[in-house]
Order: sequence, then C-alpha cells, then structure tokens
Amino acid sequence: MQIKSILLKFEKLIDQIKDLRKKEFSRNELKRLLFLMESKFKNYEQFPVGLNFLENFYLWLKNFENEEDRNIAIDLFWRIIFFSRDEMKYLTELLFREHIKKYLLLKIIREKNLKNYDFKNAYNDHWEEYFEKSIFIALSDGAMIDFFRRANNISNDQIVPYYKLHPDEQEEYTKENKRFFFLIEDFIGTGTTLFRDECKENREYWLDENNLESNSVINLPKKDYLLAGALLRFIKYWDLKNINDYEIIICPYIITEFAIKRLKNMITYYGKNGRIPNYENIIIKPAYIIPNESRVIMSVSKKRIRNWEDHTCDFEGIEKLCLKYYHLFIPDDHILKGGDCKFGFGNRGIAVVRYNNTPNNSLYLLWHNDNNWNPIFRRNERHKEKVKKN
Repeated sequence: MQIKSILLKFEKLIDQIKDLRKKEFSRNELKRLLFLMESKFKNYEQFPVGLNFLENFYLWLKNFENEEDRNIAIDLFWRIIFFSRDEMKYLTELLFREHIKKYLLLKIIREKNLKNYDFKNAYNDHWEEYFEKSIFIALSDGAMIDFFRRANNISNDQIVPYYKLHPDEQEEYTKENKRFFFLIEDFIGTGTTLFRDECKENREYWLDENNLESNSVINLPKKDYLLAGALLRFIKYWDLKNINDYEIIICPYIITEFAIKRLKNMITYYGKNGRIPNYENIIIKPAYIIPNESRVIMSVSKKRIRNWEDHTCDFEGIEKLCLKYYHLFIPDDHILKGGDCKFGFGNRGIAVVRYNNTPNNSLYLLWHNDNNWNPIFRRNERHKEKVKKN
C-alpha cells in the first residue's frame, strides 16, 4: 500500500495523535511511522480485537499526563526493536545454518584431526555420524520448533516439542545414542528463567552488571545456594549421567549481551562448586545478540547507548518517565524475582517486542495493563497473580 493511500485512510487518527503531542510529525517521521506500521507493527498478535496499531498508539499516548511526557514516550517508541514473524523465521534458519551446523563441523575438524577449516571433508565424511547424535529440544512454546524442523530439514525423530517430558516418553528418542543436546528458545533477556539462584542476596549479585564485568573473586555469592530454572530441570528430567561426553548447547534465537555474560559466569561458578554436572560442556550459541548499547536506560549499564545520526533521543527523559508512572504498575511474584520492574524485569532497560508477545524485560510502559493503563504492545502474561507493592 502506498504511503499516500495510508495517509488518507488514517488521516483523522493521525491528526488526533498530533493534537495529543501538540507537535507535527516531520515528513520523515510520518513516512517511517506508516512504513513500520505496515511492515511490522500491524501484525502484532496481542492487539485487542477490533483495534489497529494506530488506535493502540493513540490510546497509549493518552496514558501520559501532558504533551511533554507524550513526546518523550514517542522518543521511546522510535527506539523499539521489533522482531516480526518473518524475521523470527529467518533467525530459525540462521541459527541452524550459521551456528549449529558450524559448531558441529568445527567439532568434527578438531576430533578427526582434519586441517583447519576443512569443512568440505568434515561434511562429506563425518557429518551424518555427528548429526545423528544430535537432538533438538524446545524450552518453551515460543521456540517455533515445528518451523525450525521444517526450515532446516530435520527428522521428526530428532525434535522434542517440549523439554519437560515424562521419562517414559523420553524412551522413544533413544537419548543414550545422543551426544549433542540443543536447547532451542526464542528469547533470553536476563536468563533467570533458564538458570537462577533464588537466595535473595545471590539473585541480586548476579543481576548486577558490575559483578559480571569484574574478575575479582572477593565478593562472590553466599554459599547457601537455592538454584532453579529450566537448565537444571532439563538435566534432572533427562537424567544424562549415563551418557558419555554429552554436550548441552543453549540456542536462543535472540539473547541480550547481559544474559550471555550472566549465564556463562553463573554456570562456571556453580559448576566449579559442584552444583552443575558436566558444566564445561554447557555452551551458548545464539542466532542474534542484542548489545548493551541498544538499551534505552543509561543508568543500568556503564556502556554508552548507541545513538542515531538522524535522531537524538531523550534517554534521561525516558528514565524519568519510567519512575514517574511506576506507581500504576502492579508486579507479580515472578517479576519480583528480578528485583523491581522500573526498567523492565531485571532492570535491563531494553525496548524489545516480538510479533507474538512482549518480553517482560522490556520497559513496563510498553506492555503492562494495570490500573486501566493502555499498553502499546500488550503482554500475554504467563504468571497471573499480582502482589501489592509496599
């Protein structure tokens, strides 16, 4: 659809949005807004029935008290990283082609003593042997595991639709013949769903980016560990102790730079303390990494925020906006495991949206619907129970 025809269709609504912000859109802003709407935002799957994107955008801006706050909200809006359905499908192919396949081929080259980067002979002579020892397991319903299988031409016998299988169900996968366990996930923001220490002091330690950057061993977590998460459940359910030389490869389509550092540090630390078996062979191979520089809150990281030449963003204003309206947000017990949620779960300060849902790691202003707040990208919550804030 041409921009002019879109303008005619939504002219009245666009005028109402202009009135709310007391400011005209520049020609480039308007073109960009309508392009993103047509190519990405209008296909978000959690919009209320009967509302299109621009109507949702208008209602979201009405949440804010004045035009100054609304214009800061629009600054935040321009910084959203939105993954469409087609982009997620592309990441399923990229993950296998550029990361999983390459991982196995490099493993073959090392173990078969081939010449460096001799991918041709590694593939022709040994690929089938190694690939048959691989199994691909979904960690959640968002892993798009069926599309992953079809896009990469993988046998159904090597695909497990969900990792929480009853031991009797596991028998059909002959796990004793497997060596490479690829855990497929759609998005990892902090990694707490995958692996966490629920002791309050330790949880706070691992969510502090300064502790992940430092090589110091002085201020390590307390010894009274309370470990939980999908990684440990997988190891327990699948009972891998009788399998020689197994490897667990965590394969998210999208992961934050913070989550990679946090998970690697935690797996190494607790592994050395005897709490994670075979920890040296637990590896992370993502398709796409969101760098810390892509966040929208400055105070949560020492790294500079990446800015754009054609757009100066009021990052300090976004931070103040999150603090100003936080009293309207009601956290649940799950959210509180990441501290509070002023800057998203785990306070990572990102603005990421997927076509089918918005991660709770993203700023709450985008997705929560407490106290009659109209979110721009409503989140479908897995955990429904709310708690009162002090």
